[in-house]
Amino acid sequence: MNKDYMLYDICTNNSNDFVGIRIENNKLKINFPLGYEFNQNKYKIRKDIILLIKVINKYKKLKGKNYDNILNDLEQDYNEFPLNEYLLIIEDFLNNGYYNKKINIDNKTDAGKINWKNTIKKIKPYIENDELYYLKYICNNTINSKDNKITEVHKWIVYESFLKLGWLFTENLPDKPFISYNYTMFKKIILLEKESTFNDIKLKILNAMLNILEYYSSNFENRDIFIGVNKFEYIWEFMINNIFGIENKKEYLPKTQWYIEKTHHKFENNYLYPDTIMIKNNSIYILDSKYYKYGITKNVNNLPNSSDIIKQISYGKYIKNKFDNKNIYNIFIIPGNLNSELFEYIGYALEENNKPEYLFEYIITILVDIKKIMNIFLTKDNLISYELCNFIEEKTKNIVVK
Repeated sequence: MNKDYMLYDICTNNSNDFVGIRIENNKLKINFPLGYEFNQNKYKIRKDIILLIKVINKYKKLKGKNYDNILNDLEQDYNEFPLNEYLLIIEDFLNNGYYNKKINIDNKTDAGKINWKNTIKKIKPYIENDELYYLKYICNNTINSKDNKITEVHKWIVYESFLKLGWLFTENLPDKPFISYNYTMFKKIILLEKESTFNDIKLKILNAMLNILEYYSSNFENRDIFIGVNKFEYIWEFMINNIFGIENKKEYLPKTQWYIEKTHHKFENNYLYPDTIMIKNNSIYILDSKYYKYGITKNVNNLPNSSDIIKQISYGKYIKNKFDNKNIYNIFIIPGNLNSELFEYIGYALEENNKPEYLFEYIITILVDIKKIMNIFLTKDNLISYELCNFIEEKTKNIVVK
């Protein structure tokens, strides 16, 4: 892949379509989510790209098979691309260098860890005043094996990994390996090394090497690479719910039913699901995550429409009927770039020609910094919910209901 470009020049953040990394016809393109402000510095922008990959990867892991629902057939290739294995090989190489096979030997020496069992067996002690003294010991020492076949295979895997994704970490390539690609030989060497290895970290490296080898040897190697999703709004909703929401929302979900006159039968519809229910102290917060462009455009036509607003009010009425003693808030959450801030108050929506009786009939609308949310999604800051609650209550304290 041609690397004669600036990463900044191939990045965008204004697409409603694919979000992630595309390598098509040997050309790289990176699409960030709406509102994500990526850095212009060539080193810091790499951190932005890695953050994007990690968020998509975590979402995929947590959603499991349901992840496929937000991919089309083209992006299904992401399920075959060994992303984690490539990243593991690169990061391990940058931290630890090439894989070396090490062997333990026992020597008569003063250096190394004393092997008392062998020392007692093989070394004659010196006796003085009925006490035993050992002037020499059998010590364990670890040295690099002269058999470096696994190291050479690792060099080839590392080089292949850097060709694919090394640009995420550095502009430089490792030395080109002397060994030529040989699937059968490479696989045999890796499997033999696995049989004699009991170190969990090394086993992870060896398994990653195997997966990359299998991918390279398959038809997938010649395909374009897609690491991402076509509908980032699902990830946006999932992140907000994961960070702020409760797990069991069932008692807060409105449900409808049909009555059929001719048969006198009733049929229940599915629950109407709000995106997120957040509960703090004596308050219930109904959050609706909207992956809309308003955070970029500031165009009011990019705000939630009437059907969104009426639906939120319906949620509020249902919950108010069940929990009359609770304070109930309705909130739209929209992504944006807020620099140093996490939240920004936009205003509120309400039903026209209807004087609200309750606070939940005002749909508070808040911009949330998408980059900070992505970082929080990876680290799970438990205090962030309290910050949002305090922010909402502060912005609504002057709203008057009749």
